[in-house]
Formats: sequence, C-alpha cells, structure tokens
Amino acid sequence: HGILNDGKTSSLEFLSNNFMGSVIADTGKPTGEGNYYLMLGALKSLGLDLSKVKIGVIGYGNIGEHLTHRLVENNIACEVLEASEEKRKQIEKLGIKTWRAEDKAQFLKQPFDALAVTALGGTPDLEIVKSICANPATRFISGCENLVMP
Repeated sequence: HGILNDGKTSSLEFLSNNFMGSVIADTGKPTGEGNYYLMLGALKSLGLDLSKVKIGVIGYGNIGEHLTHRLVENNIACEVLEASEEKRKQIEKLGIKTWRAEDKAQFLKQPFDALAVTALGGTPDLEIVKSICANPATRFISGCENLVMP
C-alpha cells in the first residue's frame, strides 16, 4: 500500500478505480492470519514445540491484534510491545504481558523464539533491527505489508 507517484492517489484507490472487482478494504485480519500460519509453520519446521515457544509481537494494530488473539486462542505464549496505553490495557485484560515503546530495548532482549513486526512502517530503526538480529533466541521474524524493516 502507498501513495503513487502523483503524490495523492493511493495504490488501493488506483486498483479499485481501474480493475473490476477490486475493492478498498481493511486487509489487517487476513494479513494477521497469514502471519499466524507462516509463523507456526516456520517454528514447526525448526522442530520447536509450539506449547513451549514464546512470541514477541511488535504493534497491536489490526494485524497485531488479530495475530495476538490467534496466539492466545491456541495457548501460545506471547508478549506485546505497544505504544498506546489504551491498547496495552486491552491486551493486559487478555492476560498478556505488555511493554511500552520506551522499553523496546529490554523487550527485544527477551528470549523470544519468534517476533512478529506488525507496527507502522519505519517503527523499527536500524538499532532495533540490530537488536533483533543479536538475540540468539530469536529464530524467526515475520512482518507485514507496511515494509517495517529499514
């Protein structure tokens, strides 16, 4: 998704206006579902027991929320890094540990088997990416269409 070179038309608008059957829709839930199955498949292929893995989710927007709920439904341990205090309160009601954006360095040091980076594009800077890569416990990273990694 993004703005075309005219500086005003979104890619979704362009598709909707020019291709019959194309619609503008929130793709967060299907993207979250795809991230969920991709992550489970990758962790299984690495020989990890899903009942013992720990997942870190960065961002609790449409994609991160859907992914987090799928993890909880299937008793997969997870923690969420989220900037919004209101959203952190929602997450904590699910019994999930949350982290403030200011604590992201400590969050990334946790022994996560996998990370799902579902935050807005540009959220993780190069320092954050290096921290993710330096964590020996992290075996898999998934992302979303927001092109979050620099």
